[in-house]
Amino acid sequence: MNETLEDLVARSALMRGTSDAARAHLRRARLSIRTLDPGECVFRPGDAADAVYFLVGARASGDGLDVDPLVQIELPSGKRTLRFERIVHGEIFGELELLEQGLLPKPVKRSTSAIALTPAAIVPLPLSLLTDLIAEDAVLRARLIRIGSQRLLSALKQEHDKVHSFPDLVLADWLVELSADSGIAEGNRVRFPRKIAQSDIAADLGVSRETISRRLNEWERAGLLRTGARSQQIEIIDYQRISRLASLRAARSRAALERTIADIDAAIAHGDLIRARNIGLDIMRYYPSSPELQHRTALAAARSGDAKGALDLLTRSGLPMSGDLSVLEDAVRRPGAIRFSPWTASSPIPSSMRAMAKTSRSLFAVTIPNGKRSSSRILPHSTRGF
Repeated sequence: MNETLEDLVARSALMRGTSDAARAHLRRARLSIRTLDPGECVFRPGDAADAVYFLVGARASGDGLDVDPLVQIELPSGKRTLRFERIVHGEIFGELELLEQGLLPKPVKRSTSAIALTPAAIVPLPLSLLTDLIAEDAVLRARLIRIGSQRLLSALKQEHDKVHSFPDLVLADWLVELSADSGIAEGNRVRFPRKIAQSDIAADLGVSRETISRRLNEWERAGLLRTGARSQQIEIIDYQRISRLASLRAARSRAALERTIADIDAAIAHGDLIRARNIGLDIMRYYPSSPELQHRTALAAARSGDAKGALDLLTRSGLPMSGDLSVLEDAVRRPGAIRFSPWTASSPIPSSMRAMAKTSRSLFAVTIPNGKRSSSRILPHSTRGF
């Protein structure tokens, strides 16, 4: 395998567009490969920054499955650790300290660490070799500077997002990333083989441990996950809902809204009214002006027996209705067909809706395929922020 490592790196994106002389110089080098186990550290703060590393393709994990290689770059900062970059196949890492000292041939000390998240293999590119390549080719020098700059900007953006993004989305995104790194999927559930301290989550997200404890407790009551406070075990019991929240962090797009509406429709069709209502409430705050989402969530709430919740949702949408569900069901079947005028919080509530709020829960009970009446047990939902 050593005979082909030089060609592998020479054909990589790192060397694309560089001179023939630079690639020829690389092919004359004597490179080696190093395999990594999950959790193995490539370098840590204080180590000599004497190489840049090229991450090569997947290798078999302990159970014989091929896995995509991932290496996490971390920057310790006081009591916190900033995990700001994930390295994937074909990328390099370890360049930041070299850029800090101007790409000079003198080695410096590491200020970052690199840890394998999965089984992986790396090819070290020694500093002496890198210095010769940079001297021969300006394209490679500019590429290294650009890669390092993009990673630093990514770290700044991540910190900005932790402060300014919707905090529920940040926590959901963190859980999805943890699931990808070390989760064991079992249908719609994900369990983790190691303990997860609330203080570690808080450090990653830049909030207090008390805040994380409160949020995890609320998400547990909402049916999203299960926690063990003393054992520090976390189990995701509704990965689909958490993953939907995480997907909204990048872009609150129409496609995400349509997927949510389709999921609510499917849950209503199967008689899973509490789930349909909770899915709508999870996403409602991110699409406050969507009547389709409001009407479906209100319909699920009303059919499940939550008359007050349905009334609150209808008040927001401005859709008047009487004691039965025909108007609301028609709005769901034919979106846009019913005209309504927006209401404000100070607008008077029609008497028909006040009467609906006082109506017995049995008015909204429905019959589902097994012939039993739907449950009126209302679970809490996770729409409040940190």
